[in-house]
Amino acid sequence: KRVEVICNLAQRASSAARRTSGSVTARSCRDRAAQVPSMSKEQASRKIDQDVKEFFAIRNMDEAEEYFTALPAEYRTQLTEKPVMQAIESKQADAQLIRDLFERASTKNLCSPEAFEEGLMPTAEILDDIAIDAPKVFDLMAIMMKGAELDEERQSRIANNNDKLLQLLA
Repeated sequence: KRVEVICNLAQRASSAARRTSGSVTARSCRDRAAQVPSMSKEQASRKIDQDVKEFFAIRNMDEAEEYFTALPAEYRTQLTEKPVMQAIESKQADAQLIRDLFERASTKNLCSPEAFEEGLMPTAEILDDIAIDAPKVFDLMAIMMKGAELDEERQSRIANNNDKLLQLLA
């Protein structure tokens, strides 16, 4: 049912983009979802760990797109959470890389806004603690969140009244 909802949203979102060759249709979305093999939570966790490690090493967006399409939708939250946690403790270049990944995943409907929100939330909740040792975390988090192209309501829920983060997202 969740795949059906996502596919219906993809169909509506792609109606304006049908003139381009890269548009996503509800049928192609269902076809891709049907082709994704099911996997256990442990298998998904191992795959996500491997994919994130590989992504930071090769930094290839086309390959990263496959990480989303090869993973059942119920695990895409973890696929957004893991690289954010890694990039938040790194450099701006890594945060920009994740922003670009999220922007592509959002534009191509590879990850739902709900999965982005759920994946960004755990890191956002501990930003104040991380900021003690790494004051740039708010900037890095804002960079990555912008890539997910979330609406203001979702951004506000993730920021959870953190004025500094909200200001950077504005």
